[in-house]
Amino acid sequence: MSTSFEHIRGKIILHGQVKAQEDQGDNIAAILKAIQDYSTSEREPGCLTYRICRSGDDFFTFEE
Repeated sequence: MSTSFEHIRGKIILHGQVKAQEDQGDNIAAILKAIQDYSTSEREPGCLTYRICRSGDDFFTFEE
């Protein structure tokens, strides 16, 4: 296992799925929004995009 990412060339794409407990969707949305704000700020210069999709209590995130 490598201890650095220097050998990686190209983009890294991550996606995740989250299912909130009943009546917790808005709390999860707020947390994901905070992550999105951080990811797309100067503090994460390599992040090209961070997207959140929501359907009720189901969330899908995509980061490039």
